Amino acid sequence: MGRPKGPVDNLVCPQCGKEFSAPTYERRKFCCHKCSVDFNRDANVEFLCSIKHLSGRKKIPRKILICPTCGKKFQVRITENRKYCSNSCGRWTDGQYVIMSKKLRGKKHTEAFRQKRREAMLGNKNPMRSLDTRKKVSMKLRGRSLRDTHCEGCPCSFCRASRGELMKDPAFVRRMRRKSFPNKPETVLLGMLNNSFPGEWEFVGDGKLVIVGKNPDFAHKTDKRLIELFGDYWHSEQVTGIPEDQHEQERTQLFENEGYQTLIIWEHELKDEERLMEGIRKWVQ
Repeated sequence: MGRPKGPVDNLVCPQCGKEFSAPTYERRKFCCHKCSVDFNRDANVEFLCSIKHLSGRKKIPRKILICPTCGKKFQVRITENRKYCSNSCGRWTDGQYVIMSKKLRGKKHTEAFRQKRREAMLGNKNPMRSLDTRKKVSMKLRGRSLRDTHCEGCPCSFCRASRGELMKDPAFVRRMRRKSFPNKPETVLLGMLNNSFPGEWEFVGDGKLVIVGKNPDFAHKTDKRLIELFGDYWHSEQVTGIPEDQHEQERTQLFENEGYQTLIIWEHELKDEERLMEGIRKWVQ
């Protein structure tokens, strides 16, 4: 199928002066692409030269704008067609990010949406998500130090010393846990402690306190008392390789040698808040 027939205009190229004809629907102005590029480039150069001549300065004048997203003032060249101070503000025009965050704050997914997501995830056959695969990986890596995971002769700090030796350095622990935040069980326990013992306990699981290479979860602000929150899976016998009673005794004895009294709390004990807080009161007294 050929081009549609219609009226033809006789035009003159403003760049080279050549006469040419083109269909009206194309709305052409130049005879070729090269003339269009040359004309626009020359026009921009003349415009910039006129600005320099009027301003009397070599640099292009600037103008002050206000970002519509964050309200920050910023400077741009008068030849730039900018509206926002940064790319992050420009991604959400007119403060849509702020507006949407306020609308969605405190809202939760409905039960119908959750059920739909559960049905969509059924039949996921990813082998790395299965419990058997995680058990095999944990059994394979059990007893291996961090040095074993790197090549021999590697000059990095991970290979020069084992993880236990590195964790004894408080600066290394702070650097490794710089972006560490309390997980969900730790957040729940921290809220319970703040309600029952306001201003007495603080979360130190982000590397604030390191004792013999171990980083406890909670520490008393005035007394040398510690609280360790053990997850039901990660501190179980199938992961640690030792019985749970022995695991608790080793951790408490380690801190006791440094002059700290330690209370071990398991994740399933958080379900009964009254009983847990009563036990902590008796232990503190």
